[in-house]
Amino acid sequence: MSHPGMLSITALGKMRGHEKLNIGFSGKTPQTFNFLKNKNACEINYKLFLNIIRNLDNPIISKKGNRINQLYWENINANVICEFINGYITDQPTINSEVLNGYIKQQNKKQKLIEWDLAIRGTSDKFTPKQKLDVIQEKLTINGEEYKIGRPYRALAEIGDYLETPGRSNAILDKSARMIGLGITDPKTKEDLIKQKRAELGKPLLVLYPLDPREIDPDSSIPIIGFGLIFPTITNEAKIEYATRPVEDLLIEPHVNDDNDEEEK
Repeated sequence: MSHPGMLSITALGKMRGHEKLNIGFSGKTPQTFNFLKNKNACEINYKLFLNIIRNLDNPIISKKGNRINQLYWENINANVICEFINGYITDQPTINSEVLNGYIKQQNKKQKLIEWDLAIRGTSDKFTPKQKLDVIQEKLTINGEEYKIGRPYRALAEIGDYLETPGRSNAILDKSARMIGLGITDPKTKEDLIKQKRAELGKPLLVLYPLDPREIDPDSSIPIIGFGLIFPTITNEAKIEYATRPVEDLLIEPHVNDDNDEEEK
């Protein structure tokens, strides 16, 4: 069996009572839709986000009007991506650092997924869509220079100790994010063509979102860090073996979100 998500994963040596799976992410887009509300987890993920980008080269800047809505880097070493994945705190079963990093390193042995694109998505909007709060300009220090990018918004629902995007399988990655680095500008481009272009270029992508949580938590001063990984389709991908107890509703790929950040929510 081959599954992109799993509930309880153990090393093969501990797989008594578990099912042995061959796991691959070719053409997949694992992404966060569930976020811990506790302050400690939010702070750890925020510090991780700041530290990962601090020493990168100066980014390619995209603006709408006079406001930055995206920062973008090309040819980032896979070790940087794995460092972020490994440090990120989540209880979401489909985001498992051991599995994701193991898969990336397995492809690296085949000289694949070695260099990544990385993007930070923001918003050029002046106000949040529902409560019409002033959009906070996140100040980021990168390579000794300061950049300001508007914290983007996603609809979130409180479910116990968590915040979730509606429906659990809703995607955090919008369509324009899935086109990053591909040279595609037409928002009407079909999803199959987007995937085909990424496969041709062989370009994996990590997209980071410093989400504004104030419409759920008005007193929160730090963003909720969400992310999405976009793997190109890989011919003869090197899958990894793990033992797991699969749960079907957690194995579903997020629904494709055809909206764009500047138009939605």
